[in-house]
This record gives sequence, structure tokens and C-alpha cells, in this order.
Amino acid sequence: MLLSLLAQVTRVEIPVRQPYDLRSTNAEWSAHVDPSSQTGKGPCNVRVEHAGKLAWEAKLPYTLYEAELSASGHLAGYGFTEGLPWMAARGEFVVAIVDPAGKTLLEAREAMVDSPFVHHAPNPDPRGVFLADEGRELVVRVRNPDVNEGG
Repeated sequence: MLLSLLAQVTRVEIPVRQPYDLRSTNAEWSAHVDPSSQTGKGPCNVRVEHAGKLAWEAKLPYTLYEAELSASGHLAGYGFTEGLPWMAARGEFVVAIVDPAGKTLLEAREAMVDSPFVHHAPNPDPRGVFLADEGRELVVRVRNPDVNEGG
């Protein structure tokens, strides 16, 4: 019984990042994001189409863990250079915007840091992404690093 309990307590599930597809709100643009690793570590291959024709294709130096595609064809989101930090901080948090021609407009990086609170994810800890249809406004929600303050 004790061995069974220990096995359940020590079991850790590593998050898996699968390839995913995006579609703009006007359905004119589509994107396929294919991580090079199931953990989201390292680069990803991205293919963006407009009206069913290839607009651009590239290998980004990070995996977009979560992204949005605007009606103007802008692709934006966030990712991690070393994959989703499920237990300990490693690598960098990346926020990026790519224009409809495949040119990177923004690639902001911040080092991941361990949470000062036991059993909490490293920071920044993203909680969602929103992209305006024009592709000029990107919001990446992150959890407050001080969990005692909430929000």
C-alpha cells in the first residue's frame, strides 16, 4: 500500500505540445505551427497561407506555445526557448509578432525565474493571449508573480 501511494505521489506528467492550426476571424488566413519537440523546446516550423496560397513559411528559433492569427495576417503569441517550464525555470520566455509577409516585428525575451512560492510555476507564467484583428495590438496575460496578491 505504501509503495502504491509513493508511486502516485511521485508521478509527474510532462506537458506535451502537439502541432496545431490557427484560422483568422475572417477565415482568409490560416497557419500551421509544428513544434520540433513535444515539450515545446527549441524551434518550430510555421506555415501561413492566405486565401489558400502560401504566404510564408519559416523555422522560428522558439516554439510558439500559444498564438493567434489576425484578420490582417499577423501571427503573434508566446513561447519558451527550453519548453514549458513545468517544474523549474530554464531558458527564456519569448513574445513575438510576425507580419503577413513573414517578417518578425517583435521578439521580446525575458529570462525564466523560479517562483518564490513552493509548488508554483516559474515566472513569467502566461495565462492567455489576445491579438487585435489589425495585428497591431497584442496582449499576453501573465499571472502575478506574488501569488499572495492574486490576479
